[in-house]
Amino acid sequence: MDAVSFDDMDLIVTGMDMPMPGDEVISRLRESRIHIPTLVTVTTIMKNMRRQLLTLGAQEILQKPIDLTVLFNAATRYLG
Repeated sequence: MDAVSFDDMDLIVTGMDMPMPGDEVISRLRESRIHIPTLVTVTTIMKNMRRQLLTLGAQEILQKPIDLTVLFNAATRYLG
């Protein structure tokens, strides 16, 4: 993430099964005081994982497979 420029980003969509999991992405963003709305995709939504991600600062958790309408609506909520 050190080489990434966040200047042009309005929204981040990440997943828990990425090389850098979504919870780590959110933690690093918050440590760097970067406030970009973040949506996290997961295969299975578990209560404790959902709570943890929301506590870290995720705006929403989306279950895979992602319904494009759900993704569009979530993105619209944060992009205006």
